[in-house]
Amino acid sequence: MGEIIKIPDWLTKETIGGLLKEKLKSDVTVCDMTVKCDIPKGSNNVCDVVRVSVTYLVDNKPGYTTTSLIMKIPKTGGMSEYILKLGVIKQEQDMFRLVIPRLVAISSDAGENHFTCDSYWPSPAFNVVVLEDLSARGFVMANRQALLNYEEAVLVLKTVARFHAASYK
Repeated sequence: MGEIIKIPDWLTKETIGGLLKEKLKSDVTVCDMTVKCDIPKGSNNVCDVVRVSVTYLVDNKPGYTTTSLIMKIPKTGGMSEYILKLGVIKQEQDMFRLVIPRLVAISSDAGENHFTCDSYWPSPAFNVVVLEDLSARGFVMANRQALLNYEEAVLVLKTVARFHAASYK
């Protein structure tokens, strides 16, 4: 964890401020921002996954707000050109931006979302996926090498079943 990565030139306070402004529909001034790699090396072969912690003011009102975003940024070198040509990142963006909202609309019970939280953010650059960092809400990334317990497995299967059923409506 804490692997050193090259931060893209476009990943600036101004870029993140624009992203926050678009998402919050308010004027935003970014006061502080840190970027760090927060996953072990080798956990993601397609992208560098970084945590961007941002402290900002909304509409120049007193009181700082802090948020954390997860950004999936395409790797450079190696297989990166091939991966970009495959459109893997574009497919993920389309899933969050187009498919999931439609499935939610089709299958919602009084607007209730059974698939995902509203964690997708607009992308500040081509081929970048931006998500809310759900660890701030107490969510923990599952250990991909550990087994699920019974309750977790049932929850996953119910969600996949809803997802599958909604895609046929």
